[in-house]
Amino acid sequence: AGQLRRGLYLLEYDFTGLDNAARQIYKKTAEGSFSQLSPSGFFLATKTGVSLKVEDSSTCNHLVLSVSDKEITIRPGVRAH
Repeated sequence: AGQLRRGLYLLEYDFTGLDNAARQIYKKTAEGSFSQLSPSGFFLATKTGVSLKVEDSSTCNHLVLSVSDKEITIRPGVRAH
């Protein structure tokens, strides 16, 4: 592990497993046949990059990442004191 310094960073998230799982989800139609829900896989593809700007490296930083079937949300975390 290195030391966090001031500057811009690129965080890369690997969603390969999620993409593979999304391609294997089917629903049963009223006629009894099955249709694939996400034929093109996970909406973010297999890898997604997020930029992060660190302005003060002396503070404790953490992020909250939320991923749903339609969006990704990344926000600063709030610690209880």
